[in-house]
Amino acid sequence: MKSIFWQLMFLILGFSARAQQPFFRELVIDRQDDDIKTNTVFQSPGGLIYLGTSKGLFRYDGFDFRNLSVENNRSDLQITAIAGPYKEGFCTGSEKGELLVWIADKPERIPAPFHSPVKSLFFDDNNVLWVATYGEGLFYRTGNIWHRLAGLPDPFI
Repeated sequence: MKSIFWQLMFLILGFSARAQQPFFRELVIDRQDDDIKTNTVFQSPGGLIYLGTSKGLFRYDGFDFRNLSVENNRSDLQITAIAGPYKEGFCTGSEKGELLVWIADKPERIPAPFHSPVKSLFFDDNNVLWVATYGEGLFYRTGNIWHRLAGLPDPFI
């Protein structure tokens, strides 16, 4: 009799339990410009979210977006890739093939041997920066020396 009671209780409680409902909230990056395309997203170890967009680099702190590109007079940037952590910041790649290190929300240019759009960035376990470009192939940087990965059948990565 007890087992039937408990089975009935579990059956009733099982039907009354509800699954978790996902919560979505729309975030507007820039209310003045509807033509922003987000290309990449990165979360820093400190919890800030960075968006690489067609209008530059935006930082989201949970409340507001800040356009770091405009604040640093780099409104022409189209960020296509983000990787990190690197030093005390992270790296970004652009549609023009430009690499920047962002430390304390200030960019510093990394000289690179390519000018094609950067499609992907990656740091391996040895903190070597890998860069995939569209049109010039795959590169990696050890120290301050760039190397191109030879033998790829197609440079369009």
